Amino acid sequence: MKISNLIAIRVKIRYTLFSFPFGENTMDKGKSVGAIITDPAGRYLMQYRLKHPIGLAMPAGHMDANDESPEDAMQRVFEETGLYVRQMTRVFYGFVPGDRACKEGHKGHDWWIYHLLTEGEPRIKEPHKHLFLRFMSSKEIREWAIGNKTHPNSFPCDPNWFKYILPALNIL
Repeated sequence: MKISNLIAIRVKIRYTLFSFPFGENTMDKGKSVGAIITDPAGRYLMQYRLKHPIGLAMPAGHMDANDESPEDAMQRVFEETGLYVRQMTRVFYGFVPGDRACKEGHKGHDWWIYHLLTEGEPRIKEPHKHLFLRFMSSKEIREWAIGNKTHPNSFPCDPNWFKYILPALNIL
């Protein structure tokens, strides 16, 4: 069995039973989609955003008006990482309130998070948007969240990922 299949099995067992809405939402909300991409060592692909929301997060973004489903939006993974998506499994859906207003003014978002099996080598395809793109262990991600600031006047991580999504997925 290929190592990528073993990772998918581990992730499926760990996350599939999980669907965690964060409560009722009557606020103006957006729709966002995110990607969990792991390497054979079990590390997570993380990127440091230079544009709002500034900070460390997994590849993610708003769903555009043209996106008919979260699956359509996940095709943008290639745009950010250079990776081709071969298989995707939804591991999370829920409303996440925003700690800071997003660039589109939403006070929270419905999130679809997928574990992806990918092909290729990750690379920064949008250097004006991302400082780095690299695989990090859970320990490295936790250390970063505690207070590593590499960009002046920025938050070290996207608060939605670190306050809600990563803990819900047992990554932090």
